[in-house]
Amino acid sequence: MTQQTLHNCELINLDDMLQNGTVVNGVMIEKPHRLITASTIATQVIAAVCSSSFGLPIKAAELKRY
Repeated sequence: MTQQTLHNCELINLDDMLQNGTVVNGVMIEKPHRLITASTIATQVIAAVCSSSFGLPIKAAELKRY
């Protein structure tokens, strides 16, 4: 029997992705030349990583005790 390790932490190297390009959802993304493009790419990368992460959602009410 094989056991997969599930994790709830994603460390994204945005600097490397923006400087050297990356692939998001099977699409090659080249180095951006404008700030607005870099911001859009960063948003898409973060959304793609978040959508593939594991874990339980946290409700705002649960954070009040901290």
